[in-house]
Amino acid sequence: MNIRLLGYLFIFLSLASSAFAQTYHDEDFAAGWTTSILIKTPPSATASATTVATGGTGSTPAYRQVDHSNYNSIFVAHVHQPSTYNPATGQVSSIDYSYDLLGIGLPAGSAVAYRLLLVQNGSYYTGPLDQIFGNNWTAFPLKNVLPANFTKISGTGPSQPNLSCTGTPITFGYLSANTTSNPTGATGSTKSGLDNWRVTVNSVACPPVIDPCCPPWNSSTLEEMLFYKGSGGISAPYTLLFQPTSAFQGQIQAYINYLHSLNPTITSITIQFKLNDAGTGAAPIVGGPIGPNHPVTWAGSGPPSPPINFFTESLQVNTWYRISTVTSLNGGITFFPSKCVDNHVDVRIQVQKSKTGAGGPVIQFRGADGHIIEKQLPLTGH
Repeated sequence: MNIRLLGYLFIFLSLASSAFAQTYHDEDFAAGWTTSILIKTPPSATASATTVATGGTGSTPAYRQVDHSNYNSIFVAHVHQPSTYNPATGQVSSIDYSYDLLGIGLPAGSAVAYRLLLVQNGSYYTGPLDQIFGNNWTAFPLKNVLPANFTKISGTGPSQPNLSCTGTPITFGYLSANTTSNPTGATGSTKSGLDNWRVTVNSVACPPVIDPCCPPWNSSTLEEMLFYKGSGGISAPYTLLFQPTSAFQGQIQAYINYLHSLNPTITSITIQFKLNDAGTGAAPIVGGPIGPNHPVTWAGSGPPSPPINFFTESLQVNTWYRISTVTSLNGGITFFPSKCVDNHVDVRIQVQKSKTGAGGPVIQFRGADGHIIEKQLPLTGH
């Protein structure tokens, strides 16, 4: 089993299951708030928000007073700039919020509407509706507002905010609003107050940014699993057999299982083997292909498909051959970097004097960096 892959999988599963909360609040309204009108009719409608020093319900006596004036319809954004959350640090699962509201001199039956507000990329989104009737402080606690419960009220962004790990930072606040059914030309005015504003973001950890590690396959692995099979004397034609070890089979299956845990659409990995003539010179020069390509596919369990039985082509001594491989995932899915895709090794049987000067036939493997490894061969075929 590949320990590196198991380590990645353990970290991924552990982090994906963790949850945490971030709370923003304001009770004194000393700084950090901005107020802007998003929608209004007629154009002469106005709004303002001021901090009142006494009469609040929080840990300090201050509260925030909101005035809407000369409106038929008015929607006002109150944004607390320090209360900014970045979803890249944790995907938002739900939002809890609460505030206390006060009507100030509201006539019987009149109300001021309030909503939780968040701003993302210049677009404004609101949560569920709260309304304050009457002239007494009233608590409005609400928990587990889901991302789908937010509706865009202004801006060019999507209809709902992106609170996933790919979302951009969001800033919280509240919306105040009034409409009137008075005849055209008649306008309304209201005063209200807000205190103990609090927002808690409940989130789950984002999947870690995975280093797209290569499969457990490279030129050295390929070299270790190629074996000489003679047909007679050492000068006679021979074949090269690819014989993967049981350890490698376990590693490649662990790797595909790991990828599947990150992306369920990944179900298999294929290594395609190619054989090319590379000439009789001192260094290989790759020429035309010899025989068909041999794709081998590993899924999450069981033996590879088709069964491994190559290469069967007859090869000549003192001639270079290149064995190259291309690694891919099912459906053309990409995960690992391009450096992991292509591997090769050059091979020849040398029956003349070896590179090291030792006697007897050797099989030579030449890596991509030009280094040559020699392995002694028996004097007769086997």
